[in-house]
Amino acid sequence: MDSKRNLQWLVLLWAWRYQLV
Repeated sequence: MDSKRNLQWLVLLWAWRYQLV
């Protein structure tokens, strides 16, 4: 399982959404 990789993707998505708002 690549939990670290999944977490990185989540953080990236979060940052993107934050910048969009």
